[in-house]
Amino acid sequence: MDAFDRFWQWANKPLDSGLTLPADIHHAVTSLAPEARYDRAKVNEAVRKIRETRDIPRHTGRDIDDPDRVEVDHFELCPVCGQLCDMRDLGQVMEHLPGPESDIEPAQPN
Repeated sequence: MDAFDRFWQWANKPLDSGLTLPADIHHAVTSLAPEARYDRAKVNEAVRKIRETRDIPRHTGRDIDDPDRVEVDHFELCPVCGQLCDMRDLGQVMEHLPGPESDIEPAQPN
């Protein structure tokens, strides 16, 4: 499933669905003109550019633990699928945890 399909699956989900969407896809698609959001090639290209540059927008909220931390530092590449994951979003973190078929072990707390 490409970024175009993931966005539209998320956009058309039922209101009670727990389906989430990675921040890079959301930002890339919502940055496009409304009519361009229906163009598979434009959507996938916009997401590819965001992922290459790691150009994730800065939220207006404040990180109370480190107010000078830049927005991009909150995102990490998933070791399984390679997508950017917002480490402040538990839903995204849980979505990107390695499953039983993965040979990647989650980090153990200290």
